[in-house]
Amino acid sequence: MTPGYAVNVGALLGCVVLLAVAAGTLLMRSGADRRRPAFLTAWARFCWCAATAAALYMLRGTAPDLLVIAVGNSALMLAWSLLWFGARLLRGAGSRPPPSSRSRSFGWSPALSRCSAPPSFFARCRFSSC
Repeated sequence: MTPGYAVNVGALLGCVVLLAVAAGTLLMRSGADRRRPAFLTAWARFCWCAATAAALYMLRGTAPDLLVIAVGNSALMLAWSLLWFGARLLRGAGSRPPPSSRSRSFGWSPALSRCSAPPSFFARCRFSSC
């Protein structure tokens, strides 16, 4: 029987953050001396948003769950939106994003924060069940 291997999730997410920041910086620097294609900018922002989300996930257990769940998931949703927006730009589908794509990624934050907050936080609310 082979021994089990433990994965340090914090170290793994730390590597993800470092790699995402490095990739985003390299994507932004790649077109610094000439006209930068718009899809590279979208992908660089994707990397930075994903790094922000991974950094927030690293804080799980030390930061409030409300911050980690609501803001971390919203940042990850915005990152994926930017990835697909960059793919649309690359294949020439238009530079205009789908309507309210950014508001959709942050639109579900109140619902997540509502379900991740402690019950005493909403004790005075009319609708106290999640």
